[in-house]
Amino acid sequence: MTVTVETALPMVTDCCAEMAAPMVGANGQVVGVINLDSDTAGGFSEEDLQLFVTMTDEATSWGRSD
Repeated sequence: MTVTVETALPMVTDCCAEMAAPMVGANGQVVGVINLDSDTAGGFSEEDLQLFVTMTDEATSWGRSD
C-alpha cells in the first residue's frame, strides 16, 4: 500500500499542542485527517479531543451505513 501525504498549509513553527483525527470513509479506509494546532502548551483538554473526534466522525458519516 502506498500512502501519499500532501500538505495543504505550511507547517506551524510555534505549535505547542496538536490533535489529529482520521476521517474514515464508507469502505473503512482513511480518506483524510483533520489536524488542529495550538500555540499554547496543553492547549487541548480531554473534552476537546472527544468533541473533535465526534465532529470528524460526523463529517465523514454521510457515506457510511453504520
